[in-house]
Amino acid sequence: LTMRADAFLTDDYQPSDYAWMDVTDSVVDVIIGPIETYEDRLFGYKAGFEAYVLVKDLEWSERLAIYAETLPALQRGLPVADEYKAEEPGAEAQLNAYDIVYYAGHSNAGSKTIAVNLPNDEEVQLEKGTRRSQLK
Repeated sequence: LTMRADAFLTDDYQPSDYAWMDVTDSVVDVIIGPIETYEDRLFGYKAGFEAYVLVKDLEWSERLAIYAETLPALQRGLPVADEYKAEEPGAEAQLNAYDIVYYAGHSNAGSKTIAVNLPNDEEVQLEKGTRRSQLK
């Protein structure tokens, strides 16, 4: 959270994305910052600030673990040319289920999402994978 707070001041979110991906054993998760660019219909550059406070559903997350383990093999087996499978996603991809305790900002506007796949930074994704969070 301290690194994310620093990112608000510097506009450099990548270090805090890497650190967030390293936190794998916490029952409480926080997603906060300028995340999605859906509302910028001109160029798709401006991200809306949003926040989630989540509590991991340990039982459901354990059930989902088999899918996270299987994803790299599924990607390798896709029926497309090898050139489209050149990028190997990070092996540390996570898939968990969470109860939502708090929504704020862009995530609280309109309908609520049922899942998030973060971070959006492609360099972080290739090195660390992503955290796929199923929200309930």
